[in-house]
Amino acid sequence: MDKKKELIYDLAHVFITIVLCYDMSFLVNSFNDSSYSNLPKKELPIFLGIGYLVFGLGLSFIWEVIIEETILKIPASLKDTIIMSTTAIIAGLLTGYININNWLLLVFNILSLGFVSFYLYKFFKVKNKK
Repeated sequence: MDKKKELIYDLAHVFITIVLCYDMSFLVNSFNDSSYSNLPKKELPIFLGIGYLVFGLGLSFIWEVIIEETILKIPASLKDTIIMSTTAIIAGLLTGYININNWLLLVFNILSLGFVSFYLYKFFKVKNKK
């Protein structure tokens, strides 16, 4: 893969990971008694850092091992796992301090769905030509 396509692929990983972190934040904060604002300010970065590290590792495992390696038969990439985990930690920390509008989150989710759909479409189009 050339450098430009690889950069676009990596940026798509980053974008989708950030959107999923904000989705997770929205889910956590939407429960009645559960909210990031209920946590002590000194513990918030620790909670978010550890929580989103686990989230990022789980997300990268699902994408790299289950979807790409098992279903699409593409070798898993350690670089993609590192990118997704690091992005999840940074985005997870930001979710505790920067809230985004629900409509904006909906638009970003639609864009993410478009990225994934386009990726799968291109993959299967190339695979069927071979």
